[in-house]
Amino acid sequence: DADPWLEDHSIDGTPVLPGVIGLELMAAVARFARPGTFFVGAQDVKFTAPVKLHKGEPTDLIVTAERIDDHNVRCSLESERTGRTGRTLRATHFEANISVGLMEAIDPLPPAFFAEEPLTKEDIYRRFFHGPVFQVLAEAESVGQTALMCEAVITHAPIGDGLLTAPL
Repeated sequence: DADPWLEDHSIDGTPVLPGVIGLELMAAVARFARPGTFFVGAQDVKFTAPVKLHKGEPTDLIVTAERIDDHNVRCSLESERTGRTGRTLRATHFEANISVGLMEAIDPLPPAFFAEEPLTKEDIYRRFFHGPVFQVLAEAESVGQTALMCEAVITHAPIGDGLLTAPL
């Protein structure tokens, strides 16, 4: 209820936690495991199961972090909730190796140009289930098999301030 933007990330009417928000949570916990560092990147990311928010019932998220070395932290995101039978249900949803460093990451250079047929915003979001908050691509000007060049309108305000990974 406190995060209405989750309604814009629903599958068949059931809100699910966006994988990028799970990654954001893991990055935040990784920084606690390595105080004084910055989020640099993520490798070996696994989104094995969606975190479903069942009929407004509370779901507890547990994010764990294990130091691998000075610059890498293995994280996982699990959920715990009470099922209809009263039994506690626990599941692993996301995992990643989070890289941290002593300097903030620098934004990458823009991708190369791949000239093919452009896609409109309507074309793009006819293929995805995302609602308005998550519809950040205005159009894809150039589309290739492995890359695209697009115009995006991104504001994280509906989700929150101070995000580490710029999930949208």
